[in-house]
Amino acid sequence: MSFVLEVFDTPEIPRVLEQIKQVLKPGGRLGVASMSKENGGSVFLKLYEWIHNKWPKYVGSRPIYAEQALIDTGYQLKSKEKAELFQLPIEIIVAVKTIFGNSV
Repeated sequence: MSFVLEVFDTPEIPRVLEQIKQVLKPGGRLGVASMSKENGGSVFLKLYEWIHNKWPKYVGSRPIYAEQALIDTGYQLKSKEKAELFQLPIEIIVAVKTIFGNSV
């Protein structure tokens, strides 16, 4: 999924990830590209968040902690890359559905 989790309210993100886990087979992979709140010192990131807070109707997404959300929901991270898009930090993560705490 690409820039989807950011449009959900923070309490909704784990629920969305749980729903995805239900349809993944054991060992199934989930790819996430997300605007990243990690290392959020970027001036562009702060400006983007300010715009989101001021006009959420027009800028509906905001940076999130995607990696932590995946870990908290029980996924195992397989790879993670950091990049920039329009000078905003993004993460590209591949996670695997685990069974009983182990990847399949």
